[in-house]
Amino acid sequence: AVEPFLGNMLVVVSLVVALSNNHENDNDSNGLVALPQPPCGEILFANETDIVKQHAFYNATKEDNDRVRVARVPSIAVVARCNSDVTFALNVAATLQLPFAVHGGGHSNAGYSLVPNGVVVDMSGMNKSSLIPLTKTTTKNKHHFDFVLPGNPKAIINVEAGATWEMLYARYRDSGYVMAGGGCPTVGVSGYTLGGGFSYLSRIIGLGSDNLISARVALANGTIVTVSQSENSDLYYALRGGGGGNFGVVLEFNISVYKGVAVSNTVSVALSAASVQQDGFESALKVYPKWLELQAPDNIGAPGLVTINEDGVLALNVSIFAIAETELEASSISFRTSQSLISYYIANNVPKEQITIIKSNVTFYDFEGGDHVTSAPGRYGYMTSGTFMTSEEWFAVNGSASITSLFPKAPEGSKVVLNFHDGGGTIANSPAANFSAFPFRNLLIVYQVKIYWDTGLPGNTDNMEWAHSLQSEMYPGRSYVNYIDSELIGWQKAYYGNNYKTLQNIKKLYDPDNIFSFKQSIELPATQSCRDKILNVIDLFQNCQVQRDAVGAASHFTQTGITRIPANADPTAGRQMIQNSFQSYYDTLSFINETIVSDIVVNGLVAAFSKTITTVTKDAPNQRKTEAVTNWFYFESCAEDLPLISEFVALFNAE
Repeated sequence: AVEPFLGNMLVVVSLVVALSNNHENDNDSNGLVALPQPPCGEILFANETDIVKQHAFYNATKEDNDRVRVARVPSIAVVARCNSDVTFALNVAATLQLPFAVHGGGHSNAGYSLVPNGVVVDMSGMNKSSLIPLTKTTTKNKHHFDFVLPGNPKAIINVEAGATWEMLYARYRDSGYVMAGGGCPTVGVSGYTLGGGFSYLSRIIGLGSDNLISARVALANGTIVTVSQSENSDLYYALRGGGGGNFGVVLEFNISVYKGVAVSNTVSVALSAASVQQDGFESALKVYPKWLELQAPDNIGAPGLVTINEDGVLALNVSIFAIAETELEASSISFRTSQSLISYYIANNVPKEQITIIKSNVTFYDFEGGDHVTSAPGRYGYMTSGTFMTSEEWFAVNGSASITSLFPKAPEGSKVVLNFHDGGGTIANSPAANFSAFPFRNLLIVYQVKIYWDTGLPGNTDNMEWAHSLQSEMYPGRSYVNYIDSELIGWQKAYYGNNYKTLQNIKKLYDPDNIFSFKQSIELPATQSCRDKILNVIDLFQNCQVQRDAVGAASHFTQTGITRIPANADPTAGRQMIQNSFQSYYDTLSFINETIVSDIVVNGLVAAFSKTITTVTKDAPNQRKTEAVTNWFYFESCAEDLPLISEFVALFNAE
């Protein structure tokens, strides 16, 4: 579904007049105050003289981290309250030829939700939501429920992109549902979901992006499209883990929520500055990931947090979350698992007297309403890129010793924390993985170093160098894009792994002029040879196959293209017939995965490679079938950026 942008010609005319005439009463020399107001919201400027508007501009551009906010002040902020305000803001930026950014919850570590001297659309005014139970009368066409989800959701929340998790927690705490929402409640739903989204409950119900059913997105040209597994599926793939601000402005989400109650118990291992039991504290830090790997059940969440207080007391707090039908049952699961962790600590040389349960039977929503030490409003801060590691890597780099040694040496006047997200469980085994750009599902922990200091104190260099020194001792080269770090070298591979090339191709399709651009945004593919173009099309075609996207797969063929599947079958001719053929095949499947097992050979306009196809059919849900296949592609020409396939052949059971 695509909504064309019916551009308001008055906007363009007014912009031209504003820039070409002299305005004696303007607040600046550019005449920007002559810009019209958006249909529903408000347009604000960096040089407002009215104190009420100054305050409104600050709220529309505020960041959780003042260090990046003061360096990235935009010229114009459009406060959006309806979809037309978003397309209005895109139009303003295009007409004035200014850079553009999307501002949601204000938690971009690098400040990329602002753009210096550019146009920012602030989404915070678009924050409505509604809970929709999944019933027999809930239709796919109305709510776009063509999805693969990690758990067994009983409802969805339709939420506008400017909402924060704090808003949703307050609205639905008594609803009887839980959700894979952000650990820091002031984080925006949008950026969190688009970058993957680690929740305290993700080991149980999946990442935030795994629970994205569909979205509405405003593209750079002003059109509004629906994105789901069956509509614009390549963009759907990109939005589930490909990072915020790269492809368009998300206007609203449909996300799954789960019936039940979530409860936690928090196990703490503390080390005072004068303690002689340092080895025990280090042991707890060292074996926590191993416990996640070997003993933690998949039906619990177990995030960790390392802190140091004003008295120099270090603490590792691991909170054990469980979901059940009743609070009593969830409490029981959480408590039993907490005892398992305590026993594992003791068996690995952690003195029993260092271990306590500091929070007992706290519900998920009460936990989220507590004191959040990872938030930094009104302070300067630096957050390293979140780092993915296996338990073996954590052992190898001896991160526990580095933390124990360097935390007490943080610069005076600073506050430091290190948070762990927990992997495994549903994150690793989610059926949503084939429809997701999130690259690092099989890793046990994600850690991030955070340091904050008062804005009135000097020390950017000292504080940032301290954070770098700690991370450098335990960095394996994989990073979490939601903890984006402007200092990171080689970010393309670090954030996106092997998915970066696919995301570049999707970027080319939906943002060909690179309107959504910042220092670490997905880049457009470089000028390419014929061979590279063909490889890009094969990459996109394979992605459509795995996502069972018949429309997308057929779109890569010429209007008169043919397929031979299998190779000795009669040809299927014409793009529409090819689409129908693919759709008929996909409709028989509940699962498909394809793995290329050879080099892709390209010779002129012909390409070939071998792969394995693993499928599970709806008729035989317990039988997994794997076949060897060789594919040949014949292309019409290389004149276009994405060459079209004239013929496709699949030889099955090829050796």
